[in-house]
Amino acid sequence: NHVLQDKINFVVGDLLDAVPADVQPDIIVSNPPYIGRNEIDTVDRSVRDYEPEIALFADNEGCDVISRLVQQSAQRLVINGFLIFETSPIIFDRSLEIVRAEPLFGEPKTIRDYSGYRRIIQVRKTC
Repeated sequence: NHVLQDKINFVVGDLLDAVPADVQPDIIVSNPPYIGRNEIDTVDRSVRDYEPEIALFADNEGCDVISRLVQQSAQRLVINGFLIFETSPIIFDRSLEIVRAEPLFGEPKTIRDYSGYRRIIQVRKTC
């Protein structure tokens, strides 16, 4: 038991819309929808047929929600706060470009999954 009830607030919503405007989080962790609609046929049926569509698919390329997440996080995080999110190996390079284009963030860190694919991006707000 880590007694974290008074230290962590979980919210559910469309990105940061559910977080009050005056709250500046220390960390934002997200598993946004990142599969492009143009790659729907490549998704395993065990996922495609049983997961909610809203949890899987973004725009045609898969980057729309990630772009909004990065922008909102840059505006809301405290300085030295972290954004950590999952993305697809297919759009990983594009996701890195989106993060690197945000001037309030430092250089992102890449985390690989157990299969060795680049899957997680971690970045710190530097100013």
